[in-house]
Amino acid sequence: MQNKFLSYDYDFLVINNIELDHVDFFKNISDIYDSFIKASERSKCLIINEDIDIEHNNKYTFGKKETSFSRFKIINETEEGYILDLKVGDINEIVRFPFCGEHMIYNMLAALTVLYLNDKIININDVIRNMSLPKKRMEVTYIKGNTVVTDY
Repeated sequence: MQNKFLSYDYDFLVINNIELDHVDFFKNISDIYDSFIKASERSKCLIINEDIDIEHNNKYTFGKKETSFSRFKIINETEEGYILDLKVGDINEIVRFPFCGEHMIYNMLAALTVLYLNDKIININDVIRNMSLPKKRMEVTYIKGNTVVTDY
């Protein structure tokens, strides 16, 4: 394991969580956190979980807090997923989210934030209806000259 993600420059860097991982390479959680700070310095825009404290001059947060740029409230939870009150920027909708686990909601909020900031979102329900999940860890996709790396 190396800090390979520090080799990239990012238009959008999304940080959903920072946890102790790859202890064969990183000394401790502070070492990991420092790597994410360095990565954020290489990004034009930082989209970050509201609970992570990294400063950036072009930062958008997502989560449950009213102060977050993109936020959610669970209205109902079913075996098929959730009914959510979602707000992304100035768009606010009630949506049916067909996946289980709050971590999936956080992933979706981060993706919706990227779409919103690129003027690619008008109706959140339409986006969710057409959503598909990545197929594998570290999936690299090339879209219109952009490199998209999905690591989950």
